[in-house]
Amino acid sequence: MSRTHLISLHLLGLLSLSFLPGCSLQQAATSVTVFPASAQAPACLPALNALDKRVAAHAGTVQGERIASVPWLRYQRLSTQLVQENVALSAVLTRMTQWARTGLLSEAQQVPAAQLQAWRQRYTVTAPLPDFIASCQQALLRLQYAQPQHTQRWLAQLPVDHDYSEVARVIGLYPLSAAVVRPAIEREQAHLKAAWGRLPQRLWSVYRPQVTATATELTPLLRQHAPVWFIEGSAPANLPGAPIWQQGQLTVGTDQAVSYAFMSEGRWQGQTLTQLNYVLWFAKRPALRPIDWVAGAHDALVWRVNLDASGKVVAYDSIHLCGCWYRLFLPPKRGYQALTDPQQEPVMMQRVRPANKMAVYVSADTHQISYARPAQTSAGQAYHLKAFETLLARPVFNRHGYVPGSERLERWFLWPLGVKNPGALRRPGDHAISFIGQRYFDAPDLLEQIGVKPHSHESSPTKHSPP
Repeated sequence: MSRTHLISLHLLGLLSLSFLPGCSLQQAATSVTVFPASAQAPACLPALNALDKRVAAHAGTVQGERIASVPWLRYQRLSTQLVQENVALSAVLTRMTQWARTGLLSEAQQVPAAQLQAWRQRYTVTAPLPDFIASCQQALLRLQYAQPQHTQRWLAQLPVDHDYSEVARVIGLYPLSAAVVRPAIEREQAHLKAAWGRLPQRLWSVYRPQVTATATELTPLLRQHAPVWFIEGSAPANLPGAPIWQQGQLTVGTDQAVSYAFMSEGRWQGQTLTQLNYVLWFAKRPALRPIDWVAGAHDALVWRVNLDASGKVVAYDSIHLCGCWYRLFLPPKRGYQALTDPQQEPVMMQRVRPANKMAVYVSADTHQISYARPAQTSAGQAYHLKAFETLLARPVFNRHGYVPGSERLERWFLWPLGVKNPGALRRPGDHAISFIGQRYFDAPDLLEQIGVKPHSHESSPTKHSPP
C-alpha cells in the first residue's frame, strides 16, 4: 500500500481547504529602501519596472523570487544564506542579477509581440531586450555598490522564502495530522528500502546521453555527469519525453527521448556546492488501482549530483518534480547521522558507489529510483540532453508555478501538513520536500541539515548488489 493510501485512511475525514497559490506570484516588500533618499535612479528604471510588471502578469515568475519595485534583482534561499554568511556583496548581487535577467527573458517570451512592441514605443526602447536589461541592471548596480553598507542592510531584511502554508497547518490541526502521518511515511520508506536493488527480470530500456549541437548552454560538467537511464518497461507512461502544448493542452511528446539538465548551487562546509540536476519527464503516473490518489497527468523525476569545491561527489539526491519522495544516496564512506527528531520527517538513504557517469534505474509506472551504480555500458538508444531553461518559456509552468493539469487527488487530504497543492509538479525553487517539519530541495545547506557529514566512516556493503 502506498504512502498516500495509508495516509488517506486517517485524513479523508478532514474538511478540504482551498490551497494557497505558490510563491511564484508573491513579491517581497522591504522596509529599508533599496537606495538612500539622496540617490538618483537611472532613467531606464521606469521602463524596466513596466516590463517586469507586464511579463509577471502573463507568466508569473519562472526563476527566483521577485522583489517589489526592484526588477533588476531576484532572490533565492541561496542568496539569503550568502548574506547571513557575510559573503562578499559582489558575489550576492551577481547571482541575484543573473536570476532576474534569466527569469525576465524567459518570461518575456510568453508576452504577445504586440504588447512588447507597445512597451518599446511607450518607453522608446530600441536595443535588443537582453542588451536593454543588462545595461539597465549595470546602471542600477552601480548605485548599490556606491552605498555598500546601505545595500547590505537592505539585503539583510529581505523576507525568507517560505513555501509552507501556516494557515493550513493551523486549520488542519498539524500536530495531530503529523503524528498520524509519520508511521505511514516510515512504513512506505521501509518498503522502498527493502526493494532497493531488487531489479525485476523484465525489459529495461537503456538511454544514454547525447548532447545536441544546439545545446551550447550545457556546461562540460553537465555533459560529463549526465546519467545513463535504465527505465523499466516500454509502455507509453514510461517513455521519457518533452512537455509540449497541443490544442490548448499540455501533453508530453515521446517521439524523441529527452532529459533536461540545469545547474544550481548550494553550500557545503562554508564553500560552494555545485549541483547538477537531471530531469526525466513522463506523460503520466498511471493509476495502479481503481482509486489512486497519486495518479494523474505528468510525472517527472529529478536526479541531482552534488559536487564539492574539488569536484568530488559529496552525495546524490532525488525528488519527483512535485517535491515528493526525497531520497538521499551517499558514497560508501561518507559520514552520515540519521535524523531522530520526531518533529522532522525521516530521510530515505542508500549507499551507492560514485562515478562520473552513473546508471540510474527507474521503476515502471511509479518512476521510483530502484538502484544506482557506475555506468558500465555504452549500449542503448540515445536520449537528447537539453537545457531545462528551454521549458521556462513554453510555458510549462503556470503563473502559480505549477504544471497545469498535474494536480493529484492527494491534495484534498494532505493539505493539513502545509505543503501547497501537494502532488502537483512545480517549478524549481518551490519544492517543499517534507510533510513533517519543513525542508526544501533548494535549501543551500540541505545535506548538512539532514545529517551528511564531512568526515568519512566505514560502512557495511550494500545488501543488494546486482551486477
